[in-house]
Amino acid sequence: MIYRLLDVLECPECGDPFHLFPFEIISLPINPAVRDDPPVCAEGCPWEQAEPESRYQCKQCFSKDIDSGVIRCRQNHLFPVIKGIPRLLPNAMAGALPSLQQDFGKLPDDVRNLLLNQHKTPDKHFERYFRHTLDSFSSEWRAVGESERAWGLDVPARRKLFLNCVGIGSEDLPGKSILDAGCGHGEVELALAKTGAEVFAIDLSFSVDAVQERVGKSEPAYASLVHIVQSNIHRLPFKQRAFDIIYSCGVLHHTPDTFAGFKTLSSCLKEGGIGYIEIYTAERKNPIAHAISNALRIVTTRLPHSIVHAFCFAGAPFLWLYTRSYNALIGKKLYGERSIREMELSLFDNFSPRYQHHHTTEQVMSWFKRLGYSNVRKTFETKNAVGVAGTMRSGSRR
Repeated sequence: MIYRLLDVLECPECGDPFHLFPFEIISLPINPAVRDDPPVCAEGCPWEQAEPESRYQCKQCFSKDIDSGVIRCRQNHLFPVIKGIPRLLPNAMAGALPSLQQDFGKLPDDVRNLLLNQHKTPDKHFERYFRHTLDSFSSEWRAVGESERAWGLDVPARRKLFLNCVGIGSEDLPGKSILDAGCGHGEVELALAKTGAEVFAIDLSFSVDAVQERVGKSEPAYASLVHIVQSNIHRLPFKQRAFDIIYSCGVLHHTPDTFAGFKTLSSCLKEGGIGYIEIYTAERKNPIAHAISNALRIVTTRLPHSIVHAFCFAGAPFLWLYTRSYNALIGKKLYGERSIREMELSLFDNFSPRYQHHHTTEQVMSWFKRLGYSNVRKTFETKNAVGVAGTMRSGSRR
């Protein structure tokens, strides 16, 4: 992570700002997409020189990555930075102590004493409502190879889809701050890496490690404009009205409360900003297939993930054959063309997560209006999902 990230982060436990204590700092290439007038660090540049005129050296800030360290809020909530990623989840600090302990000597005495007294105590709310989801999607994304596609789209197609969904052109991206809530395999991050937009990507699962590595390998010169955070949508670690665009594709319906998650995301959107969510639709479902799926999920959501993967691998060729045959029969692509590997991913995405809510288009659009959005419109639709976008009105309460 770079220091710039602290400008939008806040403690998910209390909402206080963070202070960063870096351990290991690595150099990044100067990002050619960083503007000549990049945003300055709100608290002053940590890399400032002695001369007052060089106080804000933000191009230098964008070339320094804190690979490991500790962040603390004023209420003494502590979280680790590991592999350049802030881990803002319950008990993340207690779990990280063994890997960070060798650097404790770099900390002030009061922070070091706080760390040494960290004890792993169960967060009952997190364990009850989010632990299964974390484990499920960590397993799902581990099974996808670095070079494999997740949903049948390459990087240019994913960029085009993003632009269509939020309703802007590529010329509108430079300088925009974008929150991708639920980054999964990192397709959106790769699609936006060279556009001049600053992307803030979060995920509950440990897929964030693969996304960080993927972006760093594919677009090393542009990596400093992609910020990865491990966190929970229902307890976001971001300041209110921090982003120009919020984007969440295929994620909120896998949380305990779809609307509550969307409301939390919307609090981070600037006035005049664009919000977009894509969720499972309650319309156009085959009632028989839906009933069978729900019956199977009673069992599969309780099975070890290795067994669910095996079940999905066995079913993937049949689903692949069905979708190809159906498209050929009706003479159009009702189902998107995916490989057998991608079909397994789709099946696992259906049968493993504990939560899987379906909503009507009318219901989703009513949420936007309720939260103060204008120009609410449907911008994406498939047999299984609907995507809705809106613009946050000035003076709206969220």
